[in-house]
Amino acid sequence: MIFSGHFLIISSAIPVLAFLISGVLSPITKGPEKLFLVMNQV
Repeated sequence: MIFSGHFLIISSAIPVLAFLISGVLSPITKGPEKLFLVMNQV
């Protein structure tokens, strides 16, 4: 039961982490100006 609970938490957290990482990396790969615009929107 404990293992399945941790597995559910991990499996639900991985897509969120992937989304956050892609959100951080995509402006950097597009260029500094894109990153600057994103930082201003926050």
